[in-house]
Amino acid sequence: MVKLEHNAVVNRMLRVDDLDTLGVSTQTLAEEAIRAGRVDDAVALVDYFHQEMRIMHTIMRTWLTDITRYMVARGGPSDNAGELATALLDIW
Repeated sequence: MVKLEHNAVVNRMLRVDDLDTLGVSTQTLAEEAIRAGRVDDAVALVDYFHQEMRIMHTIMRTWLTDITRYMVARGGPSDNAGELATALLDIW
């Protein structure tokens, strides 16, 4: 069974599933809820999935910025570091 609970430590909702759904993606669970007509579950899972994707977006942008800094620090071309960072970040 899928359970969403607010966690005070991280101040956001977390999935605290039973073992049978622990390894199943939120997207898959949301799709299953939609197909089964479980509207409240579907809405909650889609909201949670959106939150997961926003977190991943932030992580990826930070990672790409760090990669650019690392490349410049290792002697990579610094004259176009800003252009490289912008091009990488535009993807995300």
